[in-house]
Amino acid sequence: MGRTDSKNYHVPFEATLDVIAGKWKTFILYLLRRQPMRTGELRRAIPDITQKMLTQHVRELEADGVIIRTVYKEAPPRVEYEFCEFGQQLYPELASMCEWGKKYNGGVGAEKIIKKIEKNIYTTPIKTSDMIKPQRKFLV
Repeated sequence: MGRTDSKNYHVPFEATLDVIAGKWKTFILYLLRRQPMRTGELRRAIPDITQKMLTQHVRELEADGVIIRTVYKEAPPRVEYEFCEFGQQLYPELASMCEWGKKYNGGVGAEKIIKKIEKNIYTTPIKTSDMIKPQRKFLV
């Protein structure tokens, strides 16, 4: 599993960091821990992320074999991301890092932030300005 390009790591921890390094990757993985999510749901749950960075990070996670991208042939197209079996092996390690982060931060605000994130995922309405407008190509 993982990337097809060969890269030499000096210690195994480097490989893990290579996969999860990035400002938003651990955030994306945290959100996907319970259920598959659509691109728009991820975007609304992480308000500060740009569409470019979200796309880049999910593509990298998919290339690393951590998540699966499922495209449904519907109009409009629907895309969902979820942990694959290989990626689920990473989750306990991420949970441990989360616990360590709570201890390091003294628990200050951690639960409040998590509740805010989860509330945002399930209660934020979709704005029409957030929706991708279908582009039509006509063959002449």
